[in-house]
Amino acid sequence: MNHAKTIHSYQLVFSSIEGTEVLHDLAKVCGAYTSSHSTDPYTTAFNEGKREAYNHIIRMIERNMELVNLQSFPEQIHRTYVSDVGREQLRSMLQQEETSAYD
Repeated sequence: MNHAKTIHSYQLVFSSIEGTEVLHDLAKVCGAYTSSHSTDPYTTAFNEGKREAYNHIIRMIERNMELVNLQSFPEQIHRTYVSDVGREQLRSMLQQEETSAYD
C-alpha cells in the first residue's frame, strides 16, 4: 500500500462516528493529554510509546487535509480532532473524566 493510500485509509476510518469514539477512547488509554513522566525511566518510555501511537494516528488524519474535501468528513471529526480549539475541548473533557474518576 502506498503512503497516500495509507493516509486516505486513516482519514476514512477515523472520519466515521465510530472512528471518533475510538479516537476519544485511545486519547484516554494512551494518555494523550497527560504527562508520560514517571520516576521509573522504563515506565516513562512505555507511557511515551503509548502517546506516540496516538499522535501518529492524529498526524495521519491531519496530513494533507488541504487536499481532502472536508465536506466528506463529519463536522465532529473536523471540529474535535483537526482544529486546535477541538483539541482544547478534548483535553478539557479528558481532564474532567480523570478528575471524576477519583471522586
